[in-house]
Amino acid sequence: NIALVSRNKDKTQGLAAEIKSTYSKVNVLTVSADSTKSAECRNAFDQIIEKSSNLGPVDVLCLNAANLGFSGWPPPSFLDAKLDEFEIALNVGVRGMFIWSQLV
Repeated sequence: NIALVSRNKDKTQGLAAEIKSTYSKVNVLTVSADSTKSAECRNAFDQIIEKSSNLGPVDVLCLNAANLGFSGWPPPSFLDAKLDEFEIALNVGVRGMFIWSQLV
């Protein structure tokens, strides 16, 4: 069983449908949260725990959130990157991991 968390819940609906069609016995829950905002993460986690009778306990936490802090492709070189762009990436990657790890 799996819970999918994304800033945009609608973006996980397709993946949830694919998982359900491929693995018919797997329960899938989709919830929304911004991994940099502890209150949103807590609310999402509470929703997951509330549905835990269908999902079971959390056995694995996989964090895949990323924001490189810049727009456009290709990304700027490391030497041209701005500090505020780096802080965005750091906030999503490290802060998000910290918040979710404490919740689980």
